[in-house]
Amino acid sequence: MQHINPFIDTAAQIVDPVELGQYLTDCLRAKIADPKAINAAVAEALNVSENAVYKKLKGINQITSLELIRLSQVFGISLDLFAQRGPGRVSFEFKPLVAPYIEPLEFMRDLRDNLKAVVQIPDARLLYAASELQIFHYFHFPELTAFKLFVFRRSTWNLPPGKAELSPAELAAHPEIDALRHELILLYDRVDSVEFWSTHFLANTLNQIDYYAYNFPEENAYYRLLCAQVIQMIQYQKLMAQLGRKCMLDGQTSAESGIFDLFHNEIVHTSNTYLIDSPVGRMVYAVFDNPNAFRTTDPDFCNYTANWFTRLSEKSVPLSLHNEGMRTRYFDVLLKRAEVLQQRLSTYTL
Repeated sequence: MQHINPFIDTAAQIVDPVELGQYLTDCLRAKIADPKAINAAVAEALNVSENAVYKKLKGINQITSLELIRLSQVFGISLDLFAQRGPGRVSFEFKPLVAPYIEPLEFMRDLRDNLKAVVQIPDARLLYAASELQIFHYFHFPELTAFKLFVFRRSTWNLPPGKAELSPAELAAHPEIDALRHELILLYDRVDSVEFWSTHFLANTLNQIDYYAYNFPEENAYYRLLCAQVIQMIQYQKLMAQLGRKCMLDGQTSAESGIFDLFHNEIVHTSNTYLIDSPVGRMVYAVFDNPNAFRTTDPDFCNYTANWFTRLSEKSVPLSLHNEGMRTRYFDVLLKRAEVLQQRLSTYTL
């Protein structure tokens, strides 16, 4: 029996070459910062002329199965996301299924690499709707960063048998983690952000500090330090909202500092959802088993998510720049909740 290659022999019946070319183009735009460099990059990968690439991506000429495999390998394009598309069907990538995190360093490196890619996309912005605070805000505080990584390590990532676990103090003092933390601060500072918070989005972190402080009263000074850093972080976030710009802890901004557009929403509850939105493409990260996340560039799902963020903004209260009264009221609520924990920690004694 003659073997039938579904991408070549029956392409006319099962694959629309124009749709396939458009899908590949959308994926390449998300991978290559300069749209004008796409054809040249593909031509080099496939060892064909740029004119041939143009015709293949436009659906004029057919793309062979070997070329598809090559594009998938070189540019990390998921062929499954195209092949499995259909009304109401969305395909996601979920890294922990094939390479689960076992160390905070792996997570930090991945986060750095993903954020670097976002920074390189022209006019990209990050939209974020939170059930809890995204980790970028912790990075200004080494002990708080280390504590969150420690909790992720305990709650989500599995330590291999026989491998020693780093304590929060060791994580805070780890030179590569400290270097990555500073690098991530500078990268996040460059990205325009639109963020949607509730007054409960710090509850998880406050509860984690409370839990460990209660169970380890001999380390009370450390947990009081964490609570003090949460209070300092809230004051820093209020300053960013007032400026409407990303900034350092002292309020310093630069020409590269991104917009910080903050909204308050108590009505629409969601898991942590990220949308990378840009003129050249979109990508969604949906957090599951925090901090692990599904990722997709599916155009229908990304467009749905963009529309969802538009609806969310219409039902939210803006807190950035000029809305001083609502901003003060909102951050006062956060501060009071952190201060309640601060008072309770003083009662935990041996």
